[in-house]
Amino acid sequence: GISPAWASIAVSTGMAFHAAGGLLGGWIGDAAARLSPRHGRIAACQVSVVLGAAVTALFLRGLPREGAAAASHVGAYVAVLALAGLVNAWPAPACNNPIFAEIVPPGARTLIYSFDRSFEMAVAALAVPLVGVLAERWFGFDGTATASGDPALDGPKAEALSRALLLMTIIPWTACAVVYSFVHVSYPRDKQRALAASAGLSSVGGLEG
Repeated sequence: GISPAWASIAVSTGMAFHAAGGLLGGWIGDAAARLSPRHGRIAACQVSVVLGAAVTALFLRGLPREGAAAASHVGAYVAVLALAGLVNAWPAPACNNPIFAEIVPPGARTLIYSFDRSFEMAVAALAVPLVGVLAERWFGFDGTATASGDPALDGPKAEALSRALLLMTIIPWTACAVVYSFVHVSYPRDKQRALAASAGLSSVGGLEG
């Protein structure tokens, strides 16, 4: 029920707000670190993951998806995609990148940043076929993903895909938020070790000078 023009506007708006979300995430991460140097950045990242999952669930299951009802709520689609872009972009600038800069030796940072991005993209790539398998085997998707233009045929397919996408959002993102909980324990110790190593190198450099 949503025209291609409005669909492109919604997606483009989400991408633009994702870019703005990166700037916002960096600011939030810095502010959180000032409030709690040991836990602020990690907490900001966890908030981003939880909010992102909630907004994605709203987008996939909470908005009208059929015919005139969807068309009349196109503004809601644009707003939800904008909000999703805004909150989903925090983890790297708020937490991952600055923490890597603090605890990873300078000579290994390029490797660590590269591994972080490649690992995230690899996990995301694995989710794509899993969505297809879940949609077909659990939620009744049948046929091809090509839109026929007939709501009676396309509606059940969209329903199956939305359910599969929701499952592959909620479970991995919940696991992500849980895994970040362990960073609350490891990060303070790693940061202390990095500071001690940096102080030791500075002392050696001073003696050599």
